[in-house]
Amino acid sequence: MALLYRDFLVDLHKLPEEIYRLDSNYWLHGYLVNTYRELKILKILKSKGKKSAWLWSEIADEIEEIEIPYEHGLSIIENAKNIAIIEKDVFADHVWDISFYHGNLEGLVTSTLTLSPVKPYSSLTILPPWVRDDITDNPYYKEPVLAKLSL
Repeated sequence: MALLYRDFLVDLHKLPEEIYRLDSNYWLHGYLVNTYRELKILKILKSKGKKSAWLWSEIADEIEEIEIPYEHGLSIIENAKNIAIIEKDVFADHVWDISFYHGNLEGLVTSTLTLSPVKPYSSLTILPPWVRDDITDNPYYKEPVLAKLSL
């Protein structure tokens, strides 16, 4: 059973304090930027003292991740050309992921709502007051586009 996702902007002033007590992870995504397409090639995670890195590819909707040593991931970021970086802290529970972006994207806060096919988005009647615009289908808020802004 596949999960469904909806992405939203967040009104930071309405975000409750308990959000900051959720488990958080630091993510760094590296995108290879060229003239015709942006391609995510690297994911780095720091969570609860653990550090991980993956080479990442998506071809024809097939995703492949290969775990690599964390230090190798950092080396790729530091030495590669045409790599755009997205850095974010993600606070998560079983329904919401709230992402606080860093660097050139500082101040951008988004949330991802995870739904099951049993309870689709259209059946939701009340969203939290901190949820703003639905950006799921807005290409401007896709990470490859945001990554270009980090250059």
